Amino acid sequence: MEDLTGTLNDPLNRVTVDDVRKLALPLGTRILVGEGMLQRPVAWTTVIYPEDSTVTKTLQLNEIVLFAPAETNGARLTTDVDVVRWASDAKASALVISDTLSPTALAEAKAYSIPVLVLPTGSRARMVEKAIISLLVDRKGQLERRGTQIYRQLTQISSRNEGMAEIVNTIARLTGKSVVVQDKRLRLLYSTIQPQFVGYWDEVEVFLRKVDNLPVEFQDRLRVSESDQPVLMQSLPTPGLARLVSPIVTKDIGRGYLSILGRDNDLDDVDALVTEHGAAACALEMAKAKAISETEKRLRGTFLDRLLIGDVSQQEAVRQGERFDHDMTNTHMAIVLTWQHNEKQMPSMRRLETVANTVISSLRTKALVWLREREQEVLVFHATDPANPIDHSTKFAQAIGNEMHRQYPQSRVAIGLGQPVRDISGWRGSYRD
Repeated sequence: MEDLTGTLNDPLNRVTVDDVRKLALPLGTRILVGEGMLQRPVAWTTVIYPEDSTVTKTLQLNEIVLFAPAETNGARLTTDVDVVRWASDAKASALVISDTLSPTALAEAKAYSIPVLVLPTGSRARMVEKAIISLLVDRKGQLERRGTQIYRQLTQISSRNEGMAEIVNTIARLTGKSVVVQDKRLRLLYSTIQPQFVGYWDEVEVFLRKVDNLPVEFQDRLRVSESDQPVLMQSLPTPGLARLVSPIVTKDIGRGYLSILGRDNDLDDVDALVTEHGAAACALEMAKAKAISETEKRLRGTFLDRLLIGDVSQQEAVRQGERFDHDMTNTHMAIVLTWQHNEKQMPSMRRLETVANTVISSLRTKALVWLREREQEVLVFHATDPANPIDHSTKFAQAIGNEMHRQYPQSRVAIGLGQPVRDISGWRGSYRD
C-alpha cells in the first residue's frame, strides 16, 4: 500500500498545462483544442483584453494566455485570431478563453497546435490569473484551496438533494475516471465506468467485493477514522490499473468506501483530493439518508404499534401503507425474530433488524420491519404469496436464519411464524400466533 504524501507530485515540480487545468482553472473548464498537448510546461500567465494591443504587451516563452471579455465599450484592437497568432509566435503553452472562438481562430489554433481551454460562464479573468500564479509559486497552498473548492461543489449537490448518484457522476466528470461507492459490506451502491474499463470490469468488481482486498488500515470499521492517511493507492489485479480508496466515515465509524480507478500512472494529486473530499461528501449523503431512514423506522413502528392494539382503521392502514410504499391489502404473515438468551455475547437487536432488512433487499420481497426494543424482538410483516403463503414465508424466514448463521455463527436466533392473513384486522392474530 502506498502513502500518497508527496508521491503524486511531479518529481521536478514542473507545472504543466494539465496541472493548471486540474488545479487552478475553474471547475467545469473544458478542452476545446489540443487534448493531447497538455503536458507543456507553464512559466507564467498573462491576461489580454480586446481593448489591448498585442504590440504593446510582451509574452514570455511557455506562458498561458488568458483572453478575457471586453471590459469597456472602447475600440477593439485585438481579435481572437490575433491572440492565437500572437500566442503561437511567442510559443505560449496554451490559450484560455472566456467565450467561443470564431471559426477562423479555431482553425488557426489547430493549425498552430495551440491548446485552447474554455472557462465556464461567469469566470473572472483576474481571479483565474491569480489562481494560476498561486499554483506556480505555492503548489501546496493551491492544492489546499482546490480541495476546498471540490468539497464545496460536492457538498452543494447534497444540500440540493440531488443524491449520491449525482455526487458520483460529478466525481467522474472531475477526474475522468471510473468511480465506485460501496457500503460497509462492500456491496456496490453506485458506479460509473469509463469505456476503457468495460473489458476488465467483472474482474475489478470481484476484487472490490472482497474484504481482504481492502487496505489493512481500512478493514476495521470501528477504527478506520484513526488512520493517518485518508486516501491510499492500491494496485488492481489487472496490470497497469490501480485505485485510490478512502473510507466513508460518519460518527467515527466506517459506513462504506469510495474508489477512483484508473491507470496507475494517471492517478494524480487532483484525483487524491477528489477521493478524500468525495468520501466526505458521500458521508454527508449517507448520514442524511440514515437520518431519513431512522425517521421512517420510528413512524413505521408507531403505526404498527397502533395496528397491533387495534387503533387503526382499514382505510388509514391502507393510506399509511402507501406512505411506506407497501400494499397493506396483500396477504401477510407475521414473523418474529429474537436472539436465544442463553448466549453470553449476544449481538444487538439492531444487528438482527439489519440482517432482516438485508435479506428483504436481496430477495426483493416486500415486508414491514419493526425493532421492538422493549420486547427484545424484531417483528416482520411479510407480504407473502397468496397462493402458497406458508411455503413462501417459511423460505423467507429460512433465508433470514441462514444469513444470521453466516454472519454470527456463534449465536442462535429463534424464529416464530404466525398464520397467513388476508385482512388487516387479522395482523394482530398472526402476531399472537
